[in-house]
Amino acid sequence: LIANYAFQYSLKMVAASLAASLFSTCPALVAIGSVTCLGRRLGVLGWSAVLCTVTGSVLVVEPWSSVDGDSLPLGLMLALVASACAAAYKVLFKLVFAEPGPQVVGVILAWIGVYALTVGTALVAGMLWSGLESVQWGGVPWHILLMGNAMSLGFNFLVGWGIAVSDPLFVSLGSVLAVPLNLAVDGWLRSTMPTGVQGVGIVC
Repeated sequence: LIANYAFQYSLKMVAASLAASLFSTCPALVAIGSVTCLGRRLGVLGWSAVLCTVTGSVLVVEPWSSVDGDSLPLGLMLALVASACAAAYKVLFKLVFAEPGPQVVGVILAWIGVYALTVGTALVAGMLWSGLESVQWGGVPWHILLMGNAMSLGFNFLVGWGIAVSDPLFVSLGSVLAVPLNLAVDGWLRSTMPTGVQGVGIVC
């Protein structure tokens, strides 16, 4: 819940490519969590990869830039919070459930869905009641929302199953591949090209 809310809220403040870039630090955070919680050992190459991931994300984000104005720091912080929560979920899933089969993964995700529905509904109701959030129900694109929820369900099932049969670090590498794709989409929508610094960050 925290990861999803933080990432979605960050998209209101910064470009998708910047949010995705900071979210791509997830593999580095998973690697660190695997060392501390799962007893995994990282050699020089592994720690170098962690350093390159973080460096590349910083170069793509260019935090010294003021393109997005005052909302930039908060948006980037929310994206980083989402990355940390997603990394913690992957590591803890492996720590607690080890290697469950697909049926067990389905049951686990069903319970997670019940929890998200219950707690998420209460949080949304509380934010609407307190005035922290407002919703124009007539303008909600329900078909896109339902499609996104279906894709999110498939994503979470594949992530859970992937962690069960492989390694959380390997599963989290997918977030790295999203960075160049998001930069390309942002460039197309905003008619902008990645800077040289961002190009170096993508290579990292």
